[in-house]
Amino acid sequence: MAAANPAYGQYVEGEIARLGEHHPIVRTQYLLRTVAGGGRFLDAEQVAMLLGEHPPEDGPSPRRAGPGAYVAGLDVAGEDEEDPSGEAVRVNPRRDSTVLTVAYAAQTRVGERVLEPRFEVVRQYAWRGDRHRQLYPQILALVSERWRCRSVVVDATGVGGGLAAFLGAALGPSVVLPYRYTAASKSQLAYDFLAAVNGGRFKLHAESADPVANNLNSLRRELLRQCEAAEYAMRAHQVMSFFVPEHRGHDDLLDAAALVVQAQPLGVLRTATGRRRGTIDR
Repeated sequence: MAAANPAYGQYVEGEIARLGEHHPIVRTQYLLRTVAGGGRFLDAEQVAMLLGEHPPEDGPSPRRAGPGAYVAGLDVAGEDEEDPSGEAVRVNPRRDSTVLTVAYAAQTRVGERVLEPRFEVVRQYAWRGDRHRQLYPQILALVSERWRCRSVVVDATGVGGGLAAFLGAALGPSVVLPYRYTAASKSQLAYDFLAAVNGGRFKLHAESADPVANNLNSLRRELLRQCEAAEYAMRAHQVMSFFVPEHRGHDDLLDAAALVVQAQPLGVLRTATGRRRGTIDR
């Protein structure tokens, strides 16, 4: 078809450049290959593509002189119950953490016409077992005062709804985007994250040589471990789910990273990379 219609051929080339040859839409619609019903979400090559060379940051860097902005993804975990004495919180090691991932987003050109955001993760924070009422002022201070985030995408599913609502009330709907997980919206997270990874537009900071940055480096390694452990399942109408099997650990850092890609801080209307859009409340 490309030989008979050069314009279509250029379009396909642009989509392959934007989404990457590994992307399920490219493989099925343009390369006419079959996609397995399940398996590894990211293969070894894709995990390697996550590795960036930029350093981690502790706040907005003066080297960021361009027109980009800081954005964040917040994956919200459930709360552990207080013990009867009220003096401590029982932390369940099997429970996911609440994770805040901060990235610097800037426009990058893909092909001749398409502009897409490129995300450079600069910091990750994780809290396990903390009460949401205790987390709220910490997270608010981080995204509004320390990082001055232009866009914050918050997991608003179930228990996350309250934290998303409080952040939205404080920062406004133009900054906070509540994201509710459904089969369709989780599928959109998968497709959009794959497109960013395959296109080299999602990069994780390099390890820090600072001896006091052990926690920062451990979170980086844990995200990579979750990416290596993650699997996907393909359902009808190309609806995809992704997850880390329970026996292999958590997927909280991976979910927060995927939420970052939903941020639209620069007024870029990104092209849908799946068949169905996610459920984002504005």
